[in-house]
Amino acid sequence: CNVVGMMAVVRVVVVVILITLCSIAHSDIAVPSQRQLDFQTKHPVGCFFHFGINTFTDQEHGTGDPVTQSPSKFTAPESLDTDQWVQSCVALGGTYAVFTSKHEDGMMNFPTNATSYTIETSPFCQARRAAGRTCDLVAEFLASCDKYNVTRGLYYTAFNNHCKATNTSQGECNTMLRAAFTDVATRYGKIDQFWFDHGNGLFIDLINKYQPEASILGREWTLVGTEGGYVLEGADTTWYPAYPMGTSNASENTYLARQCDTTPSTSGWFWHPGAVPSRDPSAAVDLYWLQCIGYGAGLILNLPPSTNGVVEPPFATFAAGVRAEADRRFGPAAVIATNTSSVALATTQGPNNGVLAISFPAMEQVTAVSIKEDLSFGQRVSAYVVEGLFGQVTGAKSWYTVGAGSTIGANRIWWFEKVTGPEVRPIWAPGPLQNCFGIRFRPLATVAADGLVHMAELTAYRNVSALPTAKLSAAL
Repeated sequence: CNVVGMMAVVRVVVVVILITLCSIAHSDIAVPSQRQLDFQTKHPVGCFFHFGINTFTDQEHGTGDPVTQSPSKFTAPESLDTDQWVQSCVALGGTYAVFTSKHEDGMMNFPTNATSYTIETSPFCQARRAAGRTCDLVAEFLASCDKYNVTRGLYYTAFNNHCKATNTSQGECNTMLRAAFTDVATRYGKIDQFWFDHGNGLFIDLINKYQPEASILGREWTLVGTEGGYVLEGADTTWYPAYPMGTSNASENTYLARQCDTTPSTSGWFWHPGAVPSRDPSAAVDLYWLQCIGYGAGLILNLPPSTNGVVEPPFATFAAGVRAEADRRFGPAAVIATNTSSVALATTQGPNNGVLAISFPAMEQVTAVSIKEDLSFGQRVSAYVVEGLFGQVTGAKSWYTVGAGSTIGANRIWWFEKVTGPEVRPIWAPGPLQNCFGIRFRPLATVAADGLVHMAELTAYRNVSALPTAKLSAAL
């Protein structure tokens, strides 16, 4: 190995970091594909839109009954607006969106000759045609995604209650489902991701044939398993996110990105009368950012359109409020200093080797620290500590541990205040770090045989609302 000096440029100070550079071998560790890497690094937040016959029959897992869930119940107004849906996602900061082209009830939200159980025979479709418009919700949704530069995703499940309700054999049902899915895969141009709750094996060959660049739930990524918007405490030490589920062996060369899927609605995934967000934006950031994104997972947040064909104001306002609160805590104004140089750090040559550090030109109050691995080399960190440099301006200063853990992955956020939520989280500091002059990250162990970890970013944040604007302007 060769020891070289690298200049790590931060926003407020230049830090010289000694790192050990060795030849990189990927064979002993799971490495993401380019699709997985893009999914984790470019799309931390997305939106789900659950909308269909369930919306109009007050059901979550629709029965598909030809009477109680007849297409005649689909009475959305002609003014239904998928642009407004996607705009709500953009307001949240979402960069991708997923629409239920077909849910468990079995009704297709697009025209198809594969079945008569489609949106085509609905009053909504009749009103659209009378107005000289089409009623293909998949086409409209995808066009809205393109309009607002949002990555396109579709949900389509093999679970089909309409087949059960009409005594259709499984073989006949599968043939119909594949024919309808072929329409989805061939009519609308490139689909970036497909979601399947059940039976994705029924469609894999069709995706490989017609949408070979698409990412698939269960192949490129999987879910954290809570549907609550958070990662289970302790799960990151066994399977999350680089290890195949059910193993702890990174050498299997199987990589699965992880995602938190959740709905903020008090009434479920679909809109129901009286539905409102279940928490305010601050509590939502505590949960979704600190306990999902801050544990290395992606977030997909459900924004259920109502019978009016729009995301109702309480949810649209909630989405924008969550983004504003996340920006307040983690936006550019809150950044004290950051190091974004991708560096290789050794974990095998003593406690002070392999240090990634940032120094502050003045004493700071630190509310959070985020750490990111360079996942192009795989998820390598298996033990680490985060330390703060404390003291007085003219006196002695010392390093103290302010956080420690096992895995990092796409992002690990240490928030130095108690966080409310469904899981008990480790608390290393009871409040913001006072009299702090720097932050450093030290990797202690790695799953890689070469003894190296590869880091992409270390950032320290301050509480913007607690500091004068003039001081912020001067510091940044």
